[in-house]
Amino acid sequence: YTVVGASAATVNLQGPTLTTGSGSTLATVSFPSANATAAATVNAGVSGYTVWSQAVQVNTRTVQLKAANFRMVGSAPSDALSNVKLYVDGVDTGRTASLSMANGSNYLMFDLMNSPVSLTTGSHTLEVRGNIEKGSNRTIQVSIQQASDLMVLDPQVGVNIAITGTIPSAAGTLSINTGSATAVLDPTFQA
Repeated sequence: YTVVGASAATVNLQGPTLTTGSGSTLATVSFPSANATAAATVNAGVSGYTVWSQAVQVNTRTVQLKAANFRMVGSAPSDALSNVKLYVDGVDTGRTASLSMANGSNYLMFDLMNSPVSLTTGSHTLEVRGNIEKGSNRTIQVSIQQASDLMVLDPQVGVNIAITGTIPSAAGTLSINTGSATAVLDPTFQA
């Protein structure tokens, strides 16, 4: 805009006032402590193994988790994990991760947009569990690298909020042993 015929000392310009909703305070979500998933050694062939786990604190009101992206690094091949699922407080959310590569890293991506997961106020535990399919003598580490890796919505105000606290949140390195197979002959079998 151009103002003609006025000096800067006498002009008071104001743009539109934008609010986030009738004085509402945004909900908060934080990782109150460091990731508790310790480094471990596991055999290939294990199902439903917890590769990342983190306490999360929700304050003010219930929020909706709409997406989660977990970076996966290590020497194991990108398909060493299969059937990777997201759990909240030990309950399967019903979502399976898709594997994607971005900026030279593999990401386990959970799309919850069509059916977000509600996180009530209080403490919760988020977990990523998967089947260790292969990767003998290799390693895997799963992490949240930045606040934007979790998309959390405050539904009352209608805006996404950034998670705070201990970020990045990296699980300990998982070392994969060679799996084993055992054959047992049924004594009742007759050739």
